[in-house]
Amino acid sequence: MKDVDFRPDFVLDIRNLDCPISLLQFRKRLKEIPEGGVLEVVVNNDGVRNDLLTIVSRSADECLIGTGREGGSYSLYIKKRRNN
Repeated sequence: MKDVDFRPDFVLDIRNLDCPISLLQFRKRLKEIPEGGVLEVVVNNDGVRNDLLTIVSRSADECLIGTGREGGSYSLYIKKRRNN
């Protein structure tokens, strides 16, 4: 993950959603984002957070930064590298 100064283009709040619904929502939303767009994903489940990081690490997309728990939630910032 890289620390980058930016603002997300899109936000996906999947707090309180468990797998597989949270991951399906993430994949669906990421497909809708244009190449180069940044998606902020807000989660409050450690397992979902770890799964998202694994998915992104195996893709052409990039996790720019992941913030720590703030109010019980994590924010991950994903940059869409190419359209799939």
